[in-house]
This record gives sequence, structure tokens and C-alpha cells, in this order.
Amino acid sequence: MVTNENEPEKVSVARKVFRRVEANSWIISPATCIIVGATVSFKTAIFISCGFSCFWFSASLRHLRACGGQRYPAALQRDYPKILDVMNLLLWAGLLPISQLAGEDFCRLWVGPIFLGSMLAASLISLAIGKPWMEDAFPLGDDPRMHPIMKGFAKDLTVLLSGVFLIMFASNLIVALCELEVGLPFIIFNFFIPYGALGSFMMILPLCGGKQIWMRNARKIYGEKYWEVLWPEATKTAEESGAQSDDPAQVVGNTT
Repeated sequence: MVTNENEPEKVSVARKVFRRVEANSWIISPATCIIVGATVSFKTAIFISCGFSCFWFSASLRHLRACGGQRYPAALQRDYPKILDVMNLLLWAGLLPISQLAGEDFCRLWVGPIFLGSMLAASLISLAIGKPWMEDAFPLGDDPRMHPIMKGFAKDLTVLLSGVFLIMFASNLIVALCELEVGLPFIIFNFFIPYGALGSFMMILPLCGGKQIWMRNARKIYGEKYWEVLWPEATKTAEESGAQSDDPAQVVGNTT
């Protein structure tokens, strides 16, 4: 019998890809609804989105069962089931019978406000209970000293996204209440304002916002010279080498 020596490696890669997709699975159902709804029909799109939400919720239960109900290691970080997996399951399962009875026009106008309103509500609830949903989107890391920083970072991102969802929800609600058809007002409130707000957030955060938010949380927890706590050996090496910079943390980062 011929065996493939590369099979374990392929399985490992497949698991990593699955985990990466699973970490952002909350967006799959709404993205499917938008794409299929615009090209086929929203009634069909909601049916498919409901199937995806059930699948990812089941995947969460599999993780919960696999770790005996305990929290996953810090490298994976997430608790199961995730807040947005639960939200998606309830949302799309509830929308499925409503969409079939209410018809295509109702779905076209109200799916956006309902989903964005649910996202806004989930964000606010997760902040209120002290478990910002953005904690589900990225790991805390292996270093326990980084955990409080990353939790603060996740909280700040959830707050910012709540503002984005509020803008998107309000714009889509105007489209639904006014029953806007294709035209300039429809384009402005259904596309320009909501996706402009989301696009601005996604562009600004990687360029400068993310670093500033991380540093603010690091200073809040470890003080102004947080790098001396997080990277003491690298800090000592940088000081001995006489490295100069307006951002000492950057110097430390370059030496590690």
C-alpha cells in the first residue's frame, strides 16, 4: 500500500485554513445574502445564509465539545459558541419563515436594516457583558502579558465598529422606511454612506489607528515605558547600543 508522506502536512494546512475562515465566519452569511440576493433573489439568499449560520454554529459546538467546555488555548483564544455565531443562527433562522411569507420586496428593503441592527445590538450587548465580540476575531497570543492589552484593543475596536454599524444601520433604515428605488438617494443611503463608513474604518485602522489603539492600551496597563515591562532584555540591549528614536518601543521591536 502506497502512503503519501505529505498527507499530514496537507491536513495541517487545511486545518489552519479552516481555522482562519472560522475566525471570520460571522461575515459569511451576510456576504452570501448580499451576493446571492443581488444576483438571484433574497428569498433564496436567506435560505442559503441560514444554512451557513447553522454550519458554523455546529462547528462552534464541536470546538466546545472537543475542549470539554473549557477555554481554548491562548493561541486560539476564543470561547465557544461565539457571540456572532449565536446571533447569526437566531437572525437567519428567524428571517427564513418571515422572508418566505413577506416576499421579495420586503427582503430587498429590510434585510439590510435587520442585519445591521442585529450587529449593532450584538456589539452593544457584548460590551455590556464585558466580552467584546472582536475578541473572537483574533488571538490573544502566547504571552500572558499581552492578554490585557489585546483585550483592551478588542474592546476599543468593538466600540469603533459599533459607531460604524450605527451609521450603516441608520442609512439602510432610511432606504427601507422611504422605500427608495434605484436612483441618487438610493445610491447615497444604500451604498455611499454605509460602505463609505465601513471602508474608511478598514483603511484607517491598518495605517495608523490600530497601532495607536494598541499603544494606548499598553500605556494604560503598564505605564508610559510599557516596553521595559514587555521586552526587558531587548530594552537593555537597545540602551547599551545607544539606539535613539522618538518611539522607544519601535527600537525595541527592531532588536527582537
